[in-house]
Amino acid sequence: MGLGSLIPIPWCVVLFHVAANPGKTQVEISHATEFTTTLVSRAVDYFRKMGLVSQEPSAEDRRLKCIRLTAKGERFIQGMLKALTKE
Repeated sequence: MGLGSLIPIPWCVVLFHVAANPGKTQVEISHATEFTTTLVSRAVDYFRKMGLVSQEPSAEDRRLKCIRLTAKGERFIQGMLKALTKE
């Protein structure tokens, strides 16, 4: 599945949440979006493989991974916003 494929809406919500709240863990994203940890994990894995997000160890607990957009992810979000606001 490439970036040209349809992305499920809940996964888009996860990506927008990461954009608005960089450095949150998958559990924090799950709680904030009210999606299951499984859904968030699958979305993050997909976006990581596509190069849109990165996972970095937490400064407080190295077992936890903090999720952030990559430069490619930021460009992707900007493209999505542009497409959504197109008149």
